[in-house]
Amino acid sequence: MKNLWLHRLGRTSGWVLFMLALALSLTVVAAAAEIPVQPVVGSQAPDFTLASVEGGTVSLSDFRGKRVFLNFWATWCPPCRVEMPDIQAVYEEKEEDVVFLAVNLQEPQGKVQEFLQAQGLTFPVVLDTTGIVAGAYWVRAIPTSFVIDAEGIITGKHIGVLNASLLTGMLEKAKGE
Repeated sequence: MKNLWLHRLGRTSGWVLFMLALALSLTVVAAAAEIPVQPVVGSQAPDFTLASVEGGTVSLSDFRGKRVFLNFWATWCPPCRVEMPDIQAVYEEKEEDVVFLAVNLQEPQGKVQEFLQAQGLTFPVVLDTTGIVAGAYWVRAIPTSFVIDAEGIITGKHIGVLNASLLTGMLEKAKGE
């Protein structure tokens, strides 16, 4: 049977088919490696570096050893505007080992600064002007918030408006005590 197959296809055709199958397999494996894994509670938070509204850059990894509250938002988003006073209130009362980072999505720095001043918001804001970080966190709606523990593990995720009580509870859970 083997000789019949080789006889019909010939050695060259057999090698061509083998190489095509190998190339297809490698393409599928490479494509699968490119698919980002959705960060979920219990997984490592994707690191990032973004420009701060105040100038300079901020990296998530800078805060290893501290709990991080990460909030994706935009100035034009009504639910985001609703939760901002509660986020500000918790920020003002936060413990020393907690970092707040509000990630603004694809808006100019001047517009964001203007909004923060008008609303009296003082928590740190970084600019995701390309949407790359939102993509890494699979943000599909805003506001979306994450709490990350001192080891860089996501301990909480919330889609929609947060209130002070819910945010405080998420931060307590990240304490791990």
